[in-house]
Amino acid sequence: MEAYTNMCCRYISLCFLILALLAASADAEEQGTVPLKVVGVDHESQAELVWVEQRGAQYDLYLSEYNNGTWQPGQLVARSKLLNVTPTIARDKDGHIWVVWSGRSGTTTDLYYSVWQNNVWSAPVKIETHLVSSLSPCLIVDQHNQLWLAWAGFDGEDDDIFFSRW
Repeated sequence: MEAYTNMCCRYISLCFLILALLAASADAEEQGTVPLKVVGVDHESQAELVWVEQRGAQYDLYLSEYNNGTWQPGQLVARSKLLNVTPTIARDKDGHIWVVWSGRSGTTTDLYYSVWQNNVWSAPVKIETHLVSSLSPCLIVDQHNQLWLAWAGFDGEDDDIFFSRW
């Protein structure tokens, strides 16, 4: 029962956090922020926020952590001329933060990832799905520290849901 109560408290706290972020989003949208933000909570109940900001022809992906009751300044995760959308986030038990997003170029959309390791973000890496289009990724880390990625994909004929384990 205690585990269930703790989970409910974390869920309610996360809901209030999301409401606070939504209330603040109007100002951000006026400053060129793409209105797409994702809050992730890791296995230690650490909250992270990832979002995309459009600056001219650039689409910058940022991450902020919620520490000691305040959001930290955003860290640049990736900068691209691709339309970067639908970011997802997960932190593994080793403290690495993984961000996966969809990058649209012309008529195709591919998945990319970057990882925070040794106090630096890796360069974005394209995830080869061999599909015409891959979007809306969702990333989790299981109890064995295994990354699981699910996404919507189009193979040229059908839309389907795909997954991969790293």
